[in-house]
Amino acid sequence: MGKDLTDEIWVKAAAATEQPIVVTDREMRVVGVNQAMEKLLGWQSHELVGEKICSVVACRDNCGNLPILKTVGPMRA
Repeated sequence: MGKDLTDEIWVKAAAATEQPIVVTDREMRVVGVNQAMEKLLGWQSHELVGEKICSVVACRDNCGNLPILKTVGPMRA
């Protein structure tokens, strides 16, 4: 499966849930968000796509960890 197709599948899956979800690529750039995330952030998807995730949400805790980022699916080079 190609990178674009994999991203598209995750974006479609995110749209099917009411939980706020951001889908990123391997470079941590936003490729899509669902409506729940748009509502939470107050931005529309087209304003977020292409942005680095850590410029959209606070990614690190006080210890420098990345607690809110959870990888789902393969992260192969």
